[in-house]
Amino acid sequence: MLALERHPLIDRVAALSGRLLIIGTAAAALLWVVHELQFIVLTVVLGLAQVAVLHPVVRWLRRHRLPRPIAAMAAVGAIAVLVALLVTVAVGEVMRSVPSMRTAWARATSTLDAADSGPLAMLRDHGGELLSRAGGGLGASALEGVSFLGSMLTMLLASVVFALFALISGPSLWRSVIALVPARRREPVRAAGEEALRVTGAWFYACSLTGLVDGLAIGLGMAVMRLPLAGTVALLTFVLGYVPMVGALLAGLVAVAIAFVFGGPGTALLVALLVVVVQQVESHVLAPLLMARAARIHPLVVLLLTMTMSVLLGVAGMILTVPVAGAAAAAITAYRGVRVIEA
Repeated sequence: MLALERHPLIDRVAALSGRLLIIGTAAAALLWVVHELQFIVLTVVLGLAQVAVLHPVVRWLRRHRLPRPIAAMAAVGAIAVLVALLVTVAVGEVMRSVPSMRTAWARATSTLDAADSGPLAMLRDHGGELLSRAGGGLGASALEGVSFLGSMLTMLLASVVFALFALISGPSLWRSVIALVPARRREPVRAAGEEALRVTGAWFYACSLTGLVDGLAIGLGMAVMRLPLAGTVALLTFVLGYVPMVGALLAGLVAVAIAFVFGGPGTALLVALLVVVVQQVESHVLAPLLMARAARIHPLVVLLLTMTMSVLLGVAGMILTVPVAGAAAAAITAYRGVRVIEA
């Protein structure tokens, strides 16, 4: 019999294919577990994100001789009160604007009806059909929306409780985890955990500051133009700043839509120009400075991760994907760095 000659290139391709198959199977299994246990996973990840953000605050309070439980409850309580206050102000502004919203909507629709050609005519001809299709599904999805909101609130409350207990017993719990690791790996694991916590906190602080600047700039611009709902748009811009890639776009579209309804096409154009200028300054000046301490991930990787996790975990997955990926990358880098130094 003739023996088949082995080719080095085929051997390398076969070995690489086998490794990719194993890695792909493990990744698929991990994604399946995450999808099936998404409530628990998102609660833990969101709780850890809050720990990363509030840990420096608790440490600062501890330096002022406050007991750890009181410092943790003070930090979590301050954030909860701030969020409740902002939501109350936004809801109050929306409720006060309801009468003017009805009048402005009637004026905007009459403007569209009077248009003979151009973009407004196209919006009139095709926008009504899109709105009717969207509105037709609102009634059927109302209960689903209420259920989703209830699940999100439950998950948020559970993550707050998780973060509170983690902030109170975090150091002792972390030391217990480190004690379970073999002695020669304890220092790399400790460094990896601390670096992941630092990077996650830096990412959320950077997003908070950029969202705050964007929200204040756009909200003040709309207030100068005497447009209603300026505070609500500012708060929405701040919140959507945590959503990678599409958050700023959605906030800008809402601002332009409000300007169109209440001020007409000219005002909408001015607000659109304001949104573009603010977002360009944020993207090219503010974000690079604030993101310097956070993990840098290629935009293409961010897009792919965001799309994947949005399918698996919804909006919460979109928000948490980038900080989790950045923390994982930072932890691996720190772990390898300590191992190299020890070697």
